[in-house]
Amino acid sequence: MLPAADDCPFSECLCRSLCSPRIRRVDACLPADAVDSPAWSVLVCITSMSDGDRSLLLHRFRVAHSGLGPEGLSLSLCLFSSEFDCSNIYKVCPPVPLTLHMNLAADASKSRGVALSCLPELPSKVGLLPTCPISAAGELWAPYLTGVHGPSKFVMQRLEKDAGRWVEVAAIDVPLRPQSRDMSTDSIPLIQGYAVVGDTILLSLYPYHLFFTFDCTTSSWAPVVTNEADNYIPIRYRGVYVKEDDTIYCLLGGVVYAYKLCVVKGEYRMAVPTFVDRARVCPMCKQGQGFLAHLSGRVMCSVWIGAKLRCNCDSKHVLITTFRVKGDDSGHLVHKGIEVLHCTSRLLDKLPSKYIPPTCYFEFSFLQYFLDGKH
Repeated sequence: MLPAADDCPFSECLCRSLCSPRIRRVDACLPADAVDSPAWSVLVCITSMSDGDRSLLLHRFRVAHSGLGPEGLSLSLCLFSSEFDCSNIYKVCPPVPLTLHMNLAADASKSRGVALSCLPELPSKVGLLPTCPISAAGELWAPYLTGVHGPSKFVMQRLEKDAGRWVEVAAIDVPLRPQSRDMSTDSIPLIQGYAVVGDTILLSLYPYHLFFTFDCTTSSWAPVVTNEADNYIPIRYRGVYVKEDDTIYCLLGGVVYAYKLCVVKGEYRMAVPTFVDRARVCPMCKQGQGFLAHLSGRVMCSVWIGAKLRCNCDSKHVLITTFRVKGDDSGHLVHKGIEVLHCTSRLLDKLPSKYIPPTCYFEFSFLQYFLDGKH
């Protein structure tokens, strides 16, 4: 691990010189070689663009049980690759569905064998607005919105592997609302994030907070009833569902929130989220991006990368925090904060934190967890 520069603001943050006292110290509370903890790993993907060259930078981190474990494992992930042609801003193409295949060795430094293969193409009408691949109920799904202005529909597609194509299975009208108090025009939202609850996909829309569910077993949409007067936060990227708590957890501004999705008289309903813990698991959250992953039970892992943090270090900073949600199980779960099990700060090679020219761009694309020795 490369040493950090003496004047790095992130080093100051770790000793609480610049941050709120509520931010947790980086202390190792869980022995790295604890035998009773599972061998979990997280795969961090960074999109890198520099002077016209595009690449995916993959980093594997162990978050518990640092022993060598099994001989290795194979991992397959689906991703959508979108490209923007600066020479022709009116050219709109759908993202390219790809499968990422990896052979991971027990020794992370020896992991090799990364390959990409193409999945069936998405219909051309999908290219207008962002979409994302979602794995649920043993299938691969791709939701998208049909328009930017005026009436729009929320459409769900399913990949039919045998037929080698994406098939539209259901659509629902999206209501129009004022985008903000300062704008009188109506605007449709964009997909902000999602969570998979059993065989149901919960989708969060932006800029105003609408939620929809999609039942994978019946291929049917349904709006989620919310209280417009209350303050809802979006589910960014991917929220995690914990079956033991019947709760959806999400990360926003470095703070962990909890949602409850309920069915009342045949309608999906969701109250405003609750704070799991007001202390942040990611310091300096505005200078980077944080993702959340569910490991087991109430144990989760947050990974924060200082994508916008400028310092004199040779590499980007990463903060990996493994924590357990504390709560009272008597009758109804009452959240009582989080217990940090382990926290570590790392540096990512090939991602400089010093001055980055305008032709370079880095983005924290996705976080994927897996149990070592399992697919």
